[in-house]
Amino acid sequence: MIERGWLGDKTGQGFYKKVKGADGKEARLVLDPVAFEYRDSVKPNLPTLEMAKTTESLASRLRILLKGDPKADRAAAFLWPVLASLWQIAADAIGVSAVDIPSIDAAMRAGFNWEMGPFEMWDAVSVDYSVDRMRSLGLGIPPPVEALLKTGKSSWYANDGRACFQPATGKFEPVATIPGQARVLDFRREQKWVRGTNGASLIDIGNEIGCIELHSLKNAVGEDVVQAIRSILHPDSESVRDFAGFVISGDRENFSVGANLMDMLLASQEGEWDELAAMVAAFQKMTSAIKFCPRPVVAAPFGLTLGGARRFAWLLADASLTPSCTWVLLRRAWG
Repeated sequence: MIERGWLGDKTGQGFYKKVKGADGKEARLVLDPVAFEYRDSVKPNLPTLEMAKTTESLASRLRILLKGDPKADRAAAFLWPVLASLWQIAADAIGVSAVDIPSIDAAMRAGFNWEMGPFEMWDAVSVDYSVDRMRSLGLGIPPPVEALLKTGKSSWYANDGRACFQPATGKFEPVATIPGQARVLDFRREQKWVRGTNGASLIDIGNEIGCIELHSLKNAVGEDVVQAIRSILHPDSESVRDFAGFVISGDRENFSVGANLMDMLLASQEGEWDELAAMVAAFQKMTSAIKFCPRPVVAAPFGLTLGGARRFAWLLADASLTPSCTWVLLRRAWG
């Protein structure tokens, strides 16, 4: 390809080539590595990949994609050598590139915007299961991996991620935490859950502050979220009586993708206009509950904050909650 000058978009072609069809529309051809000629791009038939798309969890998707035999499954045949090499390099980097495993995972997540670091992905597949595959690929097994397996464990992390194997000591050591940083998951582990629905929960995070955590699919604001927030922030609710303020936040990758438009789409397609009007009215009542709650309410958005979710932050920037009050409440909640 280099000899022929096929260097990519800047030369007009590379692994792919864009051409205009007889109808004037642009089409993309793909390079056939055997015939070394361009042909029509055809979507591959990968049943395992289609199956993996049906699950939201990255860990579940990895297990589905890697459970197949590389000799028979094309997805597994591609992914096993790639991930096995990544895991081998990551294990060799312990104590060299970083002092411990959590530091490597954190660096890879931050540097490449990955959802999981290499060791977290490794745990999702299971270390002992993957080692057999790595050996079949002719890859060496780094000493830290052998040390882990000697403990009888098959994962780098333990205790719900609060401890991690340290090859230097041969033991599982507590994962260092950042002073002043708290996770809702930690309060859940301490049985601080107060109430909630399938879409949102109220968690006691101390100092008389309650966290309204969204946990619907992609944190979309649907009926469950709307009803939960309205009931939690109602002036006569036990929550308002028991807490001095509330923070709307969570631990997921993104704050919220906004309103659940699928419910609205289905209602409009079926001509259920009264139902659609009720959804809009319920959403407005929820935002009113946030704005006029007798207790201070702040939003701590992060990542994607789209559509209706942006109203949380917009409402709470209103004059009903002064900047100084917002700052005091956040400091009280998160230290």
